[in-house]
Amino acid sequence: MTDNACETCKGTGWICENHMDTPWGSGPGECECGAGCNCLCNPSGEVEWQAVYATTEPEEVKEWAH
Repeated sequence: MTDNACETCKGTGWICENHMDTPWGSGPGECECGAGCNCLCNPSGEVEWQAVYATTEPEEVKEWAH
């Protein structure tokens, strides 16, 4: 998806729409003051998805996210 060597987004593929030279997110060195927008290295706005399963039945949960 993204080039891990990208200096702008630090390989995340996403930057802050308010600070276009800062990676977007909630981690160290990332900005979350505005919405995220795709970096130039991620022109199609691709997202790396992880499997997410939801249930309203807590007894059915196999693994809790932390």
